[in-house]
Amino acid sequence: MSDNDEVVEALDMSRDELDQLQHRMFRSVVLTLEHSTTYEVEKDLTLVDPLADEHSIELSAELELSELHSHLRDAVHLLPDRHRLVVVGSFLEGRTSRELADFLEMTVSRIFQLRSEALLMLPEGIGAQYAGKPSDLSGVSGRVTRRKATFAEGVASAFADRMGEINLIESDAPALTARTT
Repeated sequence: MSDNDEVVEALDMSRDELDQLQHRMFRSVVLTLEHSTTYEVEKDLTLVDPLADEHSIELSAELELSELHSHLRDAVHLLPDRHRLVVVGSFLEGRTSRELADFLEMTVSRIFQLRSEALLMLPEGIGAQYAGKPSDLSGVSGRVTRRKATFAEGVASAFADRMGEINLIESDAPALTARTT
């Protein structure tokens, strides 16, 4: 005999009447999302747990990822031509080192060298965006060192330009709002 059958018998009512009463009662009860479930198997489960999307990214993390992609796009765009062609060909187009070597008319070894240099330059360039002040290129000697410093300066400058555009948009916001009202 089930629990509902015992309740029907104790209250001297029909099964349909009990179902209607339970339906009205369940509709009238407001539960918080932190309310624990009553099933033994799901003892530690709350009502909000099934609602949470574990596969979605938080908005702040999504914005941060979007900004990182923007920095990376700027940095790749500002790489020296051969470095950029190797990075784009290798990582974005999926070309082999042999294909890139044939296309750029250089050895596979040189392709590896350019890829390695580019992968070292990218974090330095992205980091230069946060340095605060432009670097002084007058004391830089050596062709590779000068190229890296010029690249980092270019990435930092592109970042500063983008931040200037954002500040311009934010400073125009009150004026735009006043015009629309």
